[in-house]
Amino acid sequence: MAQVAWRYEPERFVSRDLDRLLALWRSIPEQATEWPEWDDYSRSDFRIEWPIERERLCRVRGAANADMLDNDQRDKYEELLRLIEEHRATVEWMLDGPI
Repeated sequence: MAQVAWRYEPERFVSRDLDRLLALWRSIPEQATEWPEWDDYSRSDFRIEWPIERERLCRVRGAANADMLDNDQRDKYEELLRLIEEHRATVEWMLDGPI
């Protein structure tokens, strides 16, 4: 019987990753406003989850650098880059270090 081999295809994840990253970065101002009220567990959770978001961003950047984005994805990616620059200092404050 033939076996099916799974093949990693980053382009399959780009749209989902972009949507998740945009949702996160759009929510940063609200999260930062609430940050002083968060308990230690919630802050830790945010910091622990951050490498996952960074990995998503690496996949999206890789797809963008490989010119794998369609027009809609390219527009979302450009918005994401603007949001990152706009909110970078806030996220670094929340993480207690560089992103």
